[in-house]
Amino acid sequence: MGIMFGKYLSFCHSEHASSSKKPYPSIIEELCPQFSLEDLRKSTNNFDANHLTEISAYNRVYKCCIKHNGASDFTVALKRLNRETDLWKFKKEIEFHFQLHHPNLVSLIGFCNHKDEKILVYEHMSNGSLYDYIYSKNIEDLSWKKLLEICIGAAKGLHYLSHRNQGPPLNSKPKPVKVDKVMGSADYIAPEHVLTRIFTDKCDVYSFGMVLIEVVSTTYKHTIFDKIIMLESSSDFSLDPFDLMNPFVDISEMLERFSVDEIIDPILRRKIAPECLAVFIDVTKRCLSREANERPNIGEVEVELELALALQEEADDRNHGGGW
Repeated sequence: MGIMFGKYLSFCHSEHASSSKKPYPSIIEELCPQFSLEDLRKSTNNFDANHLTEISAYNRVYKCCIKHNGASDFTVALKRLNRETDLWKFKKEIEFHFQLHHPNLVSLIGFCNHKDEKILVYEHMSNGSLYDYIYSKNIEDLSWKKLLEICIGAAKGLHYLSHRNQGPPLNSKPKPVKVDKVMGSADYIAPEHVLTRIFTDKCDVYSFGMVLIEVVSTTYKHTIFDKIIMLESSSDFSLDPFDLMNPFVDISEMLERFSVDEIIDPILRRKIAPECLAVFIDVTKRCLSREANERPNIGEVEVELELALALQEEADDRNHGGGW
């Protein structure tokens, strides 16, 4: 969900750019702008913590402003990769990402490679990410229909990627699907990928299923994993939190053991028409099937989500926006 791409930057051809250039394949030199490390340091006040927005095991993300299309305050996100990042993978990621063009994928604007520094420059998600909303009290600011539209947009982006039949796997939390359009964690990785390291489109479908279940179940107090653990601890089955990361654990089977009302966010539940919820939960569970061949393809998921949205709109028209 979060595969990212972009357009040319005039800023990349500053007088400092030559200091960071390397002998890239011609496709990268021709297509993707290069930024100097000096300019990016200036934009972040030497990567000051005040510009830091996200930290993971693989990178740090900074928010800053750069020159772009004649503007000096164009906001971007700098993904500063760990020094151990393989150069070949870095170049392949740039080459792949920069050639993607889709309204539901965040755009790659350019990159910097200077000695041990490897930085990707992305457009900034001005409205925040879906992750920001579902893990905060602001989730109530989004209507159920808007959440569905975001999920459909994310599915369209994944559908586009699947047709290209290439590129890195999703296997990630919903941090970089855009909200103004909707991104890894072991909890989101398909079990067969954990066991075999073989990646297929159905791995992305599983990861997207985890996004869907989080959308409908997460509150700012509890994630779906918190809820499963609490529900299991009140039953005869004992579950350790680390068990949820075990590829042999069947998340879809766990969800079958509890009613929808036990899993879903109670505030959100009152906003969802029953017929819409039934379709949404069904496609989510199928995405999370432990057996890859039992999962739908992402195009089917997109169609099912659009059906859920249509059912919600029909119910709202009949009910004139009332609760459920």
